[in-house]
Amino acid sequence: MLKSLMPEKKNSLSPPVVVRDLDHNDKKFFVVRDDLLPGGTKQRACAPLLEDLVSQGYSDFYYASPFAGFAQVALAYTCQQLNLKCVLFCEQDRTKAETKIAHEFTILAESFGAKIHLVASLDEAESECQREQLQVKHAYKIPLGFNCEPFLLSFEKELRKQWLILIDTIGFMPSRIWLPVGSGTLISIFEKVIPQTTKIIGVDVKVLNRDDSRIVSIYQNSRLNLFSAPEYFQDKADLPPQIPSNLHYDAKVWQFLMRYGKDKDLWWNVAK
Repeated sequence: MLKSLMPEKKNSLSPPVVVRDLDHNDKKFFVVRDDLLPGGTKQRACAPLLEDLVSQGYSDFYYASPFAGFAQVALAYTCQQLNLKCVLFCEQDRTKAETKIAHEFTILAESFGAKIHLVASLDEAESECQREQLQVKHAYKIPLGFNCEPFLLSFEKELRKQWLILIDTIGFMPSRIWLPVGSGTLISIFEKVIPQTTKIIGVDVKVLNRDDSRIVSIYQNSRLNLFSAPEYFQDKADLPPQIPSNLHYDAKVWQFLMRYGKDKDLWWNVAK
């Protein structure tokens, strides 16, 4: 059972942030290297979410994933660490002309023990995942981006702790932070965690349509400055960075950071 886990085991899923310098045109950027975590940034709060759900009687965890979404990896890896069942309905790789080809992140999630169902689209993944989950006793479907209250609360708590570690590591309070925007979960939590003096700059990588209510609310938030990636989500970043970064997601921040970034800006790279 999850409750029998030693604290050291749970803490190992959210180690202190690693920060590296990234130089470009006489400017020094600071990058949080959460690409070094097997499940990326969302791994940090996944165990508390699962612990809460297990305490409610759930044992099987379902998720519908866009083809290059890294949350599928975070869930699969954390479930493996906690000896829980993970079932993923994943959109097929949209970069391949062939049908029914799994993306490398889906293959990685499968290597962590997840049961994979490959489907044609994210909409189909959502509907099929919901249908099967309702037929399985003690099964819980985690929403896109882990956008549910138990995760959001744990994520906020964990990022507050990591933010203090970050400040201690670099020795100053960043005036600007750059973040990718997929489902909106990440940027919404950072808005609560970091001080008002730190400007938040997001890059919409087009996981969701521009008229989706979750994206509309982000664009309407006066505190956030948002760019829209020129590429579609299925397209890889035209200008990949010098560090491992999800080419359909985080890496699309780099083209804007190069152009509009200021000295000592911070980029939180959430996955490889």
